[in-house]
This record gives sequence, structure tokens and C-alpha cells, in this order.
Amino acid sequence: MIEAINSLSVVITVFNEEKRLKKNLIKIINFIKNKKIEVPKKINLKFSISLLNKGNKSRQLNDLERFAKGYNPKNSNGDPITKYGYYHFETNHIFIFNEIMNGKMPNKMFKTVLAHEIFHALTHQNNLIEKMPHPIYESDERMAREFTLFLGLGE
Repeated sequence: MIEAINSLSVVITVFNEEKRLKKNLIKIINFIKNKKIEVPKKINLKFSISLLNKGNKSRQLNDLERFAKGYNPKNSNGDPITKYGYYHFETNHIFIFNEIMNGKMPNKMFKTVLAHEIFHALTHQNNLIEKMPHPIYESDERMAREFTLFLGLGE
């Protein structure tokens, strides 16, 4: 319980730091502009987040019966790839694994996945995905990965 409270306070702290959030949104917008995609003057970005265990049991992130029905990536052997997060564009909701802390330090992978999913939220909510090279969903995924690399967070 204490770990869950600490994890939640980290998320709240990240989102309450308005200066940092604005600075990172400017980075996202400039990154997209550098890809020669026209960005609207007014940017929309609203989303909710669920923190879930990354397992595949009922009500966990990789529970394909309940979550991510349309998003089921597979590796070259045809086996399902463990998801660490995804953005559900119909509900503006980010589902992300709940391992926010790595000991006493913020988990770098959590930051990477969160930045990746926020990138998807921004591109979908502002119709930027429609301006990407086809196939658009592959372009959006590639650009989200490039963005997290650009931030120095890895893929």
C-alpha cells in the first residue's frame, strides 16, 4: 500500500510541475515541426491514466480480453509482445504499467513509456496523425520511438 501511495505521488508530482510539462510539450511540438508536419496554433492534450500490472491475467495490462483488443503486437515467432503501455484514442486514456519506481529512483522505462504514450495522445487529439506519411499508424509509432530517443530516454 505504501509503495502504491509513493508511486501515485510521483505521478502527481510529474503532472503538477507545470513549467516542466509546458517545456516538454514545446519539445514535442518542435520535434513534430522538424518532421515537416504542420502543427495547429492551439494544441489539445487531455488524457486520463490507469496504472496496471503488466501481467496477462484478468484486469492486467496484457489481458487481451479486457484491454487492448485491437492492439496485440507479436514478435517474429508470432508470440505476443508484452505491452508496457498504450494510448486508447477513442477514450483519450493511457494504460501504462505500474512500476513507477526502481528502488528509490524513478523507473526510466516508466518515463520512456509515458513520454511515448503522451506523444500518441498529442498526435491523435490534434489530428497530426492524419498528416503523417502512410501508413499513418506505423509512422506515428516510429515517430513516438524517435521522440523518446530524442529526449534521451531510449526506445
